[in-house]
Amino acid sequence: MVILWKAKFKKFHNFQKLLEKFLSKEEIVRAFRYKFNYLRSNYIIARGILKILLAFYTNCDISNINIKNGKNGKPYIDHISNIKFNISHSSEWFVIGIGYNYELGVDIEKETYKNYLSLAHFFFTKEEYFHLLDLPFKKQRKLFFQIWVQKEAFVKAEGVGLQFGLNQFLVSCNNKPGLLKIYKKKFPYSQWKLYFFSPEKFYFGAIAVNKKISKLSYYSIIENIINKLIPIVLPKN
Repeated sequence: MVILWKAKFKKFHNFQKLLEKFLSKEEIVRAFRYKFNYLRSNYIIARGILKILLAFYTNCDISNINIKNGKNGKPYIDHISNIKFNISHSSEWFVIGIGYNYELGVDIEKETYKNYLSLAHFFFTKEEYFHLLDLPFKKQRKLFFQIWVQKEAFVKAEGVGLQFGLNQFLVSCNNKPGLLKIYKKKFPYSQWKLYFFSPEKFYFGAIAVNKKISKLSYYSIIENIINKLIPIVLPKN
């Protein structure tokens, strides 16, 4: 089973002091490295809620949720192998993906008016780039973001990092997501599946998993849910 949780940062500003208490010393240091207050706040909110959810799904005290980074920066829960997770944020929203015995990666992007053709020329395969150029101008932006979130979700799921090269693999260029080809030989990819979702209007999202999902659950994180979960995950005296 794979579960997606979405939330809006500003709805949890009143929780920030409480959520900060669930962060480790290293996580607090990382939070205060952010130059701007809103980025610091966003990190604390997302990290705190992530740890609450992981404690709930692993049936652990939140104090035992120790998040580490692997070789290529992919986060994992120390000493827990059957629960995988990934997180992505863009502008006002963040999304957390949690899977039981699934490798997964998630990415969301808010639709913007960035110079997407220049980015596509640099990061996309030739097939993807020319497919984009063949479309009418009004449809190009949507396809750009659909391709982009698929690519980001896959490299995050595989844990290969951006050094793998976004132009080293081909994804679907239509409304049915998929990983079509990897140009590196002997790199297994046929088991990987990609799925689209949209956390909000004007946002694009994709999740990559290492096998077909029988059920993808999608929920909104609201204040009431967090209030109910906190007593469950706190250490038992």
